[in-house]
Amino acid sequence: MVSGGRVREVASAADLVQPEASRLVDGRGKFLIPGLWDSHVHAFCSGDWPDAMLPAFVAHGIVGVRDMHGDVALARGARAEIDRGTRVGPRLLAPGLLMDGAPPFLPGTTVVTTPEEGRLAVRRRAQEGADFVKVYSRLGRAAYKAILDEAREAGLAVAGHVPLAVSALDASVMGQATFEHLMGLEIAASTAEDYHRRQQMAEAPRVPLDGPNVVATFSERKASALGETLARNRTAQVPTLVAWRALAAHPLEGAREVVAADPRSPSLPWSVRHTWTVTPPERIAPSAASARALVPLYERLVFELRRSGVPILAGTDTPNPFVFPGSSLHDELELLVNAGLTEMEALQAATAHPARQFGLSSSHGTIEAGKVADMVLLGGNPLEDIRCTRLIDAVVLGGTWLDRAALSAVAEGGRAAARRAAGGPAWSEILIAGRGR
Repeated sequence: MVSGGRVREVASAADLVQPEASRLVDGRGKFLIPGLWDSHVHAFCSGDWPDAMLPAFVAHGIVGVRDMHGDVALARGARAEIDRGTRVGPRLLAPGLLMDGAPPFLPGTTVVTTPEEGRLAVRRRAQEGADFVKVYSRLGRAAYKAILDEAREAGLAVAGHVPLAVSALDASVMGQATFEHLMGLEIAASTAEDYHRRQQMAEAPRVPLDGPNVVATFSERKASALGETLARNRTAQVPTLVAWRALAAHPLEGAREVVAADPRSPSLPWSVRHTWTVTPPERIAPSAASARALVPLYERLVFELRRSGVPILAGTDTPNPFVFPGSSLHDELELLVNAGLTEMEALQAATAHPARQFGLSSSHGTIEAGKVADMVLLGGNPLEDIRCTRLIDAVVLGGTWLDRAALSAVAEGGRAAARRAAGGPAWSEILIAGRGR
């Protein structure tokens, strides 16, 4: 039973007393799951993105997203509109601009080269209302430690890449809450760890990870020890296997035709579609070649981490090339199962585990009395086949019932926003393929 946006009671139909003027939903033959979370998205890097992308999340049963780099004021504005009921969208967590060393991998980031700059950057994020702090690959060890220390004082978690100046083991012990894309873990599980870190730290030209060599030097012993440390420290992993798969398969030619033929493309802002189709091949080919070698290793790492008890969170890295808002989370769940998770574990990676990791387990992540009524009604059992998460009959978002017709209208609103944004500025200097996001 749901009222006031909360689950009031969970019981069999025979035991429930239906209040007057309430709506009864016949769910016979259906399966109710908690609302899904995508724990790694980029929806606030450009002003035309939220209007197109946020509806796509909801239409695919995603009731919460963790944005990983962008305009925190834009995110806060969208969240306020969602809370007022003037915008349909998922619950939002956002860090503002990520923090990186010099030279940064990406333009538009906060460059931090000293401990003092790191502490100041964290204080600014706190003042801006960021929900957490994101760190990146080129941070120096001293600056990174200062960021972690200041964030701890401010009550902000730290998420992001494992900086190349530290090992994954050290980053876990030092208190980083989540690692993204398994980056740094493949190096940490290599017998040539020091060599690969030195190669990656080269400032120019940007050096792609030597995927074949990393695979050849993989050590199951090192991977097991790494998993034990991460599990002990509750350092969660967001593998984004769907982004790695997309990168490995990214067409060097004919991208425009591929995008045009995909029925999901109308949900993308023009600037994203344009970036996917004009990214120069030389910006993507080395990383794509490396990804093709690394994808099987990343899948193996997911299984090893799962076996060690490391928290796994489902995330997509949308809108990197050929990773779509909403639908790609269901691809990620399927890839997690293919990598060795059970259907229940994959489902938890998008429900209970994000809620616990983000400090929301008292109100989100499961269907229990007193919790926020964020749920998805499915036409098949995802514990038998994870692909059933795609069979969405309805979404309950904060107690609001959205049936198929309503979800179709939500999705069309996002597509209309994407059409209105056609011809806007391209984002190809920010949204790059490979190890950028």
